[in-house]
Amino acid sequence: MKTTYGKIKGTTIAEIYQTLSQKNQDYITEFEAWKKGSITDKRLALIKNSLIKFADLIEMDFADANKTDITIGWNIIYASKELAVKSKQDDYLHIRQFYKHAFGDDEEYPRVVRGMKRPTQKGHLRLPKKLPSEKDINEAIKMCRNPRDKFWVSWTAFDSGVRPCENRALTWDDLSKDEHGYFFTIKTAKDSGDTETRSIRVIYSEPYLFELMKSYPGETKRSNFVFCHLGKPSIPLAKDSISSMFRRLKGRISFTGDFHAYTLRHFCLTRMSKNPKVAIPLLKKMAGHTKNSNIIAEYQHFGDEDVLEMNLAAAGRKDLKKDYELKQNPIRCPHCDTSNTYDAEVCGKCNFALSQERMVDNEEMQKQIEELKNIVDKKNKIYDIEVKENHRFIKEHLGISDSQLMKAQKEHLIAFQKRVERMEEEADKAEQKIKNKEKF
Repeated sequence: MKTTYGKIKGTTIAEIYQTLSQKNQDYITEFEAWKKGSITDKRLALIKNSLIKFADLIEMDFADANKTDITIGWNIIYASKELAVKSKQDDYLHIRQFYKHAFGDDEEYPRVVRGMKRPTQKGHLRLPKKLPSEKDINEAIKMCRNPRDKFWVSWTAFDSGVRPCENRALTWDDLSKDEHGYFFTIKTAKDSGDTETRSIRVIYSEPYLFELMKSYPGETKRSNFVFCHLGKPSIPLAKDSISSMFRRLKGRISFTGDFHAYTLRHFCLTRMSKNPKVAIPLLKKMAGHTKNSNIIAEYQHFGDEDVLEMNLAAAGRKDLKKDYELKQNPIRCPHCDTSNTYDAEVCGKCNFALSQERMVDNEEMQKQIEELKNIVDKKNKIYDIEVKENHRFIKEHLGISDSQLMKAQKEHLIAFQKRVERMEEEADKAEQKIKNKEKF
């Protein structure tokens, strides 16, 4: 038995395979054919590599190795400092699966592999315990420079929790619509994740999707990327651009914890985990994890406050705090049914007033416009009256001398012109106010 595991520098897996006995080559080929189609090609290649390296390590046929041989060989792998724990876990799984198939009739693990110790590592969170709040996320959205970035933040944090690489791969072909609204079909980015696609609705981020559609630099269809390079729809948003965006946002918001692209995924999945209406298998599906995966636990950031809250709720002494519900929901316009941001005062499509304060302002504005229109109408009537009075004045003084008439007419005309000028000035001001109000 060799003392080192794996390929030696300057050799390849294919070269090591050629050094194995014909029996071991046949075992590996048969197992590879049996697994093909049920797993990805990448996983199949990893299984083949594990078996080749293990056969090279023990230097005997698989059928001839007893429990002691396999345990000693495995302990060499287990103690290796050059291998990552994840690589050891993969080798452990692949070797045991092979022996179960070849020598256990696919029903149980044979005795020879029961001495293998499974590699483990302490679970660790990818983020600190502190996560941003809904208020922090909305602050970040306001600090974004363009509709594309606003939709990225809102869609990832409030609706989907998708991976950054999955966002980058989204095209407008992935967007669909039914009677309930829009939804994206996501292609899982990780080979170790769910091999099927998953659909996620656009709900809380719908207003920002509409903004993106309006300002999109190209056609919102076909193979153009949703999150594209500004001005170049056929080029997806670069990784460096995403990192720059979150570094910029981090410097602009009041949140003091870590804030990067994966923070939004953790925020979304943690919030969804607290919702009793969300089943864990469905949450795994939404996150792009397999049914047997436990990685979802790394996205569930529960603290002491959550435990204390659960104790009181379970004892019936307090209602469960519904902090999984978003408080700042989009506002749907009652006039045109368009979804608007939570703080919108008027509809972005039809300009209908959405807030009570704006409704009151609009009513006051309409009253002022009517009053100003009445003023203009009165001024016009006064103007007509003054003209008629001027004609009547002339007629009444036809019996006096021409010099007296001219003098009186001149005095009256001067006074009349001053009144007209004042009225015209007031009318112009009133009309200008009306134009400004109606434009607003």
